[in-house]
Amino acid sequence: MPNATSPAHGNTCPERSRGIPDAVIASVKNNTSFPALLRQYGIQTTKKGKSLFATCPFHEIDGHPENTASLSIDPTLNLYHCFSCNAKGNVIQFVMEIEKVTLV
Repeated sequence: MPNATSPAHGNTCPERSRGIPDAVIASVKNNTSFPALLRQYGIQTTKKGKSLFATCPFHEIDGHPENTASLSIDPTLNLYHCFSCNAKGNVIQFVMEIEKVTLV
């Protein structure tokens, strides 16, 4: 497991504290296509080298959605990082952050 921090806050990884077996967590992380997940949320990406870039859904600038592609997605590792607000994590953390939910 690469990093056990939450997207923007650096707390202990919430999916680890809910009793979900590591094998299930690893399966979701490894078998979820980040580009397909982003498309389901209507987030358009552009490819630059091996990475994908998109506008970050986690922050606004002056009360308006961002229009600079500051969200970097590594589709091979299934990780994301926003260079503006520092949100980062894996596919599970992305869904938790965008949906404002925790795992039960």
